[in-house]
Amino acid sequence: MRAVQTLWTCNKDLLNDGFGWLMPEHHLMAWTLSCLCLRENYDEVVLYTDSIGYAVLIEQLQLPYTNVVLAYDNFSCQEPLWGLAKLKTYFA
Repeated sequence: MRAVQTLWTCNKDLLNDGFGWLMPEHHLMAWTLSCLCLRENYDEVVLYTDSIGYAVLIEQLQLPYTNVVLAYDNFSCQEPLWGLAKLKTYFA
């Protein structure tokens, strides 16, 4: 069985925007904990994201996802509708 995580950044800076968290660091720590816990329980953990998410989560933090799909670079919608990125992933 595989686990899937999605992150559409809406072209926001992950290092300076908390995405609803008190501090950006808390948001990134949550991503790290989530990924590591999923890797303990699933053989395959896939991240669907955009180039900004890839640059931070994969290149900088080096989170151990088994696969990364750049699916949201050309995704466009209003920021409050962020959940549409998840639907795009589930129905792709």
